[in-house]
Amino acid sequence: MKRAALCASILLIVLAPACRRLALRQEAVELSYLPADSLFVASMDVVRLRKAPLYGKLDSESGQLKTFLLRLGIDPRKDLDHVTLAFRGSATEPGEWLALLRGRFDRARIEKGLEDPGARMSVDTYRGKKIHSLVSVPDIGELSFAVIDPTAAALGKSKAIQMALDVRDHAVPSLERNETMKKLVA
Repeated sequence: MKRAALCASILLIVLAPACRRLALRQEAVELSYLPADSLFVASMDVVRLRKAPLYGKLDSESGQLKTFLLRLGIDPRKDLDHVTLAFRGSATEPGEWLALLRGRFDRARIEKGLEDPGARMSVDTYRGKKIHSLVSVPDIGELSFAVIDPTAAALGKSKAIQMALDVRDHAVPSLERNETMKKLVA
């Protein structure tokens, strides 16, 4: 997971200047599904990123995440609008990452693809949503996926996805209530 987080951070650092040059609308980062105890948030506007010259070079390469999304029936070039990475941790628990994907997600089509016997996933239900967990991902460990609603999906450990579902159902507070973090993220 550390390797994936490092790659995502480097990608954000490298691509940030290209995104800044684009003269498109600037929207607030969606924090409503992130737990209030998130310590780190990085956001990427994929719609704006696709217009950057560097994106064309990166898009032509097939990475693990892109391959994973395509197998789910999610085309990152059409269905994905925004990616937000959040890290939460505490003195008593090890930290965990959550990637919140925003766009257009056909849950029925995605879940049908995940039920393929070759997908090697286990399925748990939490708060009425199916959390699909891979047996193991090299260099990452446990990776789970869930469609939260038609505009949001989550990637991370199963526990992190459960926390996002708790936030969605208002069982725990969201990062949106943390005024200090809202200002820092903006």
